[in-house]
Amino acid sequence: MAVIGFALLGAGLVVALLLALADPVLISRFEGEPDEAA
Repeated sequence: MAVIGFALLGAGLVVALLLALADPVLISRFEGEPDEAA
């Protein structure tokens, strides 16, 4: 059970890091598209 818990915690940390890295890129794309279209 402890191994499963650590595995889930590790997966959660990886997902959180990926989201933290991807969010600025996605936000910049969404903010940049209207400006480029205009």
